[in-house]
Amino acid sequence: MKKFLSLFVLLLIVVSPLSAQHTNVRYELTKRYKDVGYYDKKDQGFNVYNEKGKVGWCDSTGREIIAPQKYDLIIIERDKNDGSLLGYRVRLNEKYGYCDVSGKEIVAPKYDNVYSAIDKKDKKLLGYHVGIDGKYGLCNTDGKEIIPTKYDAVHDGILSNKKTSLKGFGVFLNDKVGCYNSNGKQLFPPVYDTYWYYETDGEVYFKVSVNDKYGLVDTSGNKLTEVEYSSIGQLSEGLCSVEKNGKWGFISIKDGSVSVVVPIEYDRASKFQDGVARVSKNDKEMLMANPLKVVTRNSTEGSGKNRAVSTYPAPDSDVDRDIPNGPKADNNTFAFIIANENYPVAKVPYALNDGWMFEQYCRKTLGIKDENIHLFEDATAGNIIACVEQIKQAAKNANGQATIVFYYAGHAFPDEERNTAYLLPVDGDSKNIATGYSLEKFYKELNSVPTRQLVCFIDACFSGATRDDQMLIGGRGVAIKVKDEIPQGNMVVMTSATGAETAHSFEEMHHGLFTYYLLQKLQETKGDISLGDLSDYVTKMVKRKSVLINQKKQTPTVIPSPKMQSTWREIKL
Repeated sequence: MKKFLSLFVLLLIVVSPLSAQHTNVRYELTKRYKDVGYYDKKDQGFNVYNEKGKVGWCDSTGREIIAPQKYDLIIIERDKNDGSLLGYRVRLNEKYGYCDVSGKEIVAPKYDNVYSAIDKKDKKLLGYHVGIDGKYGLCNTDGKEIIPTKYDAVHDGILSNKKTSLKGFGVFLNDKVGCYNSNGKQLFPPVYDTYWYYETDGEVYFKVSVNDKYGLVDTSGNKLTEVEYSSIGQLSEGLCSVEKNGKWGFISIKDGSVSVVVPIEYDRASKFQDGVARVSKNDKEMLMANPLKVVTRNSTEGSGKNRAVSTYPAPDSDVDRDIPNGPKADNNTFAFIIANENYPVAKVPYALNDGWMFEQYCRKTLGIKDENIHLFEDATAGNIIACVEQIKQAAKNANGQATIVFYYAGHAFPDEERNTAYLLPVDGDSKNIATGYSLEKFYKELNSVPTRQLVCFIDACFSGATRDDQMLIGGRGVAIKVKDEIPQGNMVVMTSATGAETAHSFEEMHHGLFTYYLLQKLQETKGDISLGDLSDYVTKMVKRKSVLINQKKQTPTVIPSPKMQSTWREIKL
């Protein structure tokens, strides 16, 4: 009995102060209001009523939060996880609105239902879900309806996770899903079965699906790809794997555009990690280097290391010896060289020799710094894309003051329907223009960033013929004459042949005919020559020599941009 009395006294000591405080506050409230509702320890406050039965709310100290003048019902809303106060759902004439924690009305009472939308990542208030007649929308934190009440459901914080910066809401209608951002802009309508949001490698995009097929859209809802893939992996090192018709390849996502970088022809493919991916084809598993990783190979005399393998004689002509040294170029002068020789179907004789020796002339005669010279040997589609991106980045970093020298030796081919020209990667197919890199796109990409000057040398013909007069495109016995693409900006392009002509090799000198005379004049003048004089010499010598050794015309041509029409001849490299 004594133990029981002691415990009872202890409980009185603990409970009495709280009960006394509650009783005192409630007593004071009865003096101010018609009636006072039941005190709830969790909500720590009181419903208070006026003469007309309107309800308000006071906190545990008696401070008025919501005056009893307007509402028929007040419901406290708390966070489901930590119990913190979110606000107050209020009802008037069977319609609901919302007041914030200070009692200010944010959402007018005109909806069938209202409740707060909380960010899943940082727990911040995003707005308020609202519903009318079984359809839902969303009001922002100011109470403005930014998503109309016409959807079956609206999910809050659907884009929020630790790796994303975009906030937004998924909307559902007739079993299809769409998306809005946090400002109420529709990113895409509810036409997809599912979607995933990714923000990786600086790229932001959605993967969407319809009937178990997948595609990509950007954050404005524009299609990056059709919804045509059986599977799309997450972007890694600039590439993501895609599956179509049981085969795998890789696409790149860059600045809102998508390109197929690795052809969709592999049986399996993993994501790229540390510069490599594991792929298999015809039961043979192999490691594939990331084609977007730039590999610059130096043709330092005598080393032979890191070189691609050529089956043709090494460079040993007069232009390959005694390469003169010229003055040093400034830090904003760059050289980008593509030498494509080892195509699976038809090799380009001496293209590697051409690239290696042009690199040496860039380094020694033109004085370009080693780190500003980039040589791509047997470039894949991904390598060509990487080369173009590097050119753009170099120009961007130089704030419009870059001097770019671009050189290409390899195959090119025409689009017979449009008579347009394409550079051919070593993993491309001349019968499929989708695997080429169009000259029109090449000029457009290079002109997207301003430069001081950009000079391109292209030792390739676009007629569909090879250096040894074979037809690159099977089944056609005549060369195609393509239209000249017009460069823009401060660009000048010099090509090795014109029209339907073939760009030949110079067998005796182990070079392309065009490249041999280009190097010869740079050697003779130690690089101190204008582009006009250089083109005059190369054109004269190539035209003359081609008739003598090949019994065919080959006419180099210069195509300046409209802006450079009157000034290109005075340019020096």
